[in-house]
Amino acid sequence: MSLEVAIEKQVSGFRLDIEFTANSTPLGLLGASGSGKTMTLRTIAGLDKPDRGRIVLHGRVLFDSAHGINVPARERRIAPAGLEGVEQDRRGLRRGEACSDDRRAHRSGWGRPGSIGLR
Repeated sequence: MSLEVAIEKQVSGFRLDIEFTANSTPLGLLGASGSGKTMTLRTIAGLDKPDRGRIVLHGRVLFDSAHGINVPARERRIAPAGLEGVEQDRRGLRRGEACSDDRRAHRSGWGRPGSIGLR
């Protein structure tokens, strides 16, 4: 798996400006409450749109503001799943699991309320 993220998003009094690349090794987003962890994952999944930047997953451009690309969430086939109140959804996932285009579930490594994962 390869993931390239370089995005900016302004929401009220908060500005997200993040850039990272992840290859086949696990990546954790750590930070204080309100630091943009969930917003970052929501933009990767296509649930929120960055103001500018680029998101590439497995070589497929999901978002590129310079070229007007914004693949809809339903076509990205990425499902973030939080731990709070998520027991089972329509994909058969349980608390702390998420899936992507291969539809295999994985467990969140942290197991804390508010944790969210993508695969």
